[in-house]
Amino acid sequence: MKLRWIDTSRGLRVRVFEAGSGAPVVFFHGAGGFLADNPFLDLLARRYRVLAPEWPGFG
Repeated sequence: MKLRWIDTSRGLRVRVFEAGSGAPVVFFHGAGGFLADNPFLDLLARRYRVLAPEWPGFG
């Protein structure tokens, strides 16, 4: 899984995990935060381009 940072139009810096190829799927984590080694993301990445942003304050 690749990690990159994006800057939003409101000046926030957001970490985004990216994996796979194909049609894009955006995965939003719950209140517990995000785990880069989430097995569900690996399954999605076999068929789709998965983009998983980390909500500000949860990283």
